[in-house]
Amino acid sequence: MESTAPPLRIVLLGDIRLEAGEARTNLPQRESLRRLMTRLALQPRQPLPRKQLAFTLWPDDDPADALANLRRHLHLLRSLLPPVAREWLVVSTQHIVWNAPPECQVDVHAFEREWTTLHEMEAAAELSRGDLAPGIDTDDDILVRREALRQRYLSGAC
Repeated sequence: MESTAPPLRIVLLGDIRLEAGEARTNLPQRESLRRLMTRLALQPRQPLPRKQLAFTLWPDDDPADALANLRRHLHLLRSLLPPVAREWLVVSTQHIVWNAPPECQVDVHAFEREWTTLHEMEAAAELSRGDLAPGIDTDDDILVRREALRQRYLSGAC
C-alpha cells in the first residue's frame, strides 16, 4: 500500500521550515515570526488569546503596537503558508488557533511520542536534527521545551 505524504509537515527541530510535498519554505530569520509559528505549531487546535500572545511576543511594546505587530506577523505567516494550510490559521478578534488536521505533521510531536521499539527510537533520532527553534533565545516557554527535548534525546540515545 502506498503511503501518502501529509498535506503539511512543520519542522521545528533544526532550521524551522514548512514542507508541502516537494516544496520547502524556510521561515525568514525574524525571531518574532519564528516564535509565533513555533508557539502555534506546538499547541495545535488550542485557542491562544490574541492579547496574551501579542504581549508575550512583544512585551516591551505598548499594547496597541504589540497588537499591530501581531496582526502584521499573522499576515506574513499566512502568506508563507502553502495554500492548503492557509485556512488552518484561524484568527478572530479574541483568539488565534492553528487548526491543522491531525495528518499535519509536526516533528516535535512525533519526536515526543512514546518509544517502545528500537525502530521507533531510530525514527525519533532521525527527526532530531537540532535544537527546537534554534535562534529563539528570548522565549522562556520555548527554552524550557527545548531543554526537555534535549534531555529526552540524551536519555533515549544512551
